[in-house]
Parts: sequence; structure tokens; C-alpha cells
Amino acid sequence: MQPHLVELKPGTEAHSSHAPDGTSAGPTPPADQQTVQTPERLWTKADLAAYLSVCPRTLDNLLRLKKLPALKITGGLVRFVPEDVKRYLATHFRLAAIGE
Repeated sequence: MQPHLVELKPGTEAHSSHAPDGTSAGPTPPADQQTVQTPERLWTKADLAAYLSVCPRTLDNLLRLKKLPALKITGGLVRFVPEDVKRYLATHFRLAAIGE
């Protein structure tokens, strides 16, 4: 399963085509008008690198391979929704004890 990459454009407001109960709230708006709901604070690459204890270059490689859910913001900036990252990591990677 590929992570979802959404490009946010300045001046757009967050909305979703799904109702809070998960049902469809109507037709999906055109791609240039789609935005996502975001939490109060998004993580930067530095934030996520610190959270995972990896260097930012590792995140660049994972993004290039589409192994992380990310929000692409105009100008080449990338942000991460903490809940999405945690959920993705929990379902796609397993933690192993050292020596396994």
C-alpha cells in the first residue's frame, strides 16, 4: 500500500470529501481543490528524524521510495501528520529486539 501524498497550496482551507462517520459526503472536488484536515502542528523532517532517531537524509530516501505518508507543500517543503506517520509505521514496519 502506497502512502498518500497530498500537495497543499497556500491559501487553501482544509476540507474532506468524507463525513465524520466515514461515509461519503458527496462528490470529490477536483484535484486542484482538494485539501486535507491537518492537526494543530505538523512535523518537519527534523521533527520526524528526531522522533525516529535517524538522520534527515534517511527520511529523504524513504520519501523517494514512497515509504512514508507526507504532505508536499509548494516550494519543495514536506510536512508530516504525526498520527498518520505513527499509524503507517505501526502497520508497515515491525520492531525487533537487538540481536534478532
